[in-house]
Amino acid sequence: MKDPTTRKPVLQIDNLGKYFPVTRGIFRREVARVQAVDNLFLKLYPGETLGIVGESGCGKSTLARLIVRLLDPSRGKVNIELDDPRLHHLRDNRTGLIDITKIPRKSLLEYRAKVQMVFQDPYMSLNPRMRVGTAIREVMEVQKNVEPSKRNARVAELLTDVGLRADMADRYPHEFSGGQRQRVSIARALAAEPSILVADEPVSALDVSVQAQVVQMLLEIQSKYRLSMIFISHDLSVVKYVSDRVAVMYLGEVVECGKTDEIFNSPRHPYTEALMRSVPRLGVAANEIDVISGEIPSNISPPPGCKFNPRCKYRQNICSTKVPHNVDDGDGNLSRCHFTNELKLDGIL
Repeated sequence: MKDPTTRKPVLQIDNLGKYFPVTRGIFRREVARVQAVDNLFLKLYPGETLGIVGESGCGKSTLARLIVRLLDPSRGKVNIELDDPRLHHLRDNRTGLIDITKIPRKSLLEYRAKVQMVFQDPYMSLNPRMRVGTAIREVMEVQKNVEPSKRNARVAELLTDVGLRADMADRYPHEFSGGQRQRVSIARALAAEPSILVADEPVSALDVSVQAQVVQMLLEIQSKYRLSMIFISHDLSVVKYVSDRVAVMYLGEVVECGKTDEIFNSPRHPYTEALMRSVPRLGVAANEIDVISGEIPSNISPPPGCKFNPRCKYRQNICSTKVPHNVDDGDGNLSRCHFTNELKLDGIL
């Protein structure tokens, strides 16, 4: 596809942070904060898939919930292209985007339609007492985006789009397999007619035999409905397959972001290299896998300077004293490392 970064972003995240208090005692006095997301910058462009990868606990799912505003940020902005005359006073004159953190909750309905989320666990995301057709139709009733007389036909169309039969609308969730439930969840998200889809580990809870089918279906849906998609996963091979660009997260920060081929073939941040080298590969014995050394630091008290420095084999004195800034290679690829332009790192996948 054409390089999406030549166009104006539909979603722009600036200096985003989310901190959860750690309390103690009968009066729940705050004694510390968990830095789930910190100092995060990202852009999503029209029609692209932005993959987000990182170890468990790096803040991927928290980021997803901030984007759809299931959580409110502690600081920073989540800016989106939103055409609602009632919110024009919130529009940034420079970017033309609206900061969703300033949208009153009573005015979030259009935003909820604009940005939809597919959750990781298809067994928990559907109401077990509601037929799947009713669950999909309910979205249209809330959004009022489909005439009442056409809603049943639209439900049938959406089920067909995700690879299910139209007559399955009368079934309950327990009558479906895990892969089929996830397809229903995707159909329900599409019923709102979104322009952005946030998929949080959408295939990790599924059998390996059906993961590829669901991923391929997602790509077909994205093409048909011209969606921009954020695809969150810990599976690097899946992210490489579906993504136009990839953002690598570590301890709540994006340490590297760029075009997929360049991220995987020639990473610019030591953590990206280490993450790829730690993935099991055909023809490589288990004892030859380069496991990332050391323990993941605590989100409550992250290390000073570069957060990856205690585990980095390239670290130098400056890494533990000074926070690195994003370094742009001039082609839209960013890396948060003091020695980005000096290191020669290897891609694996």
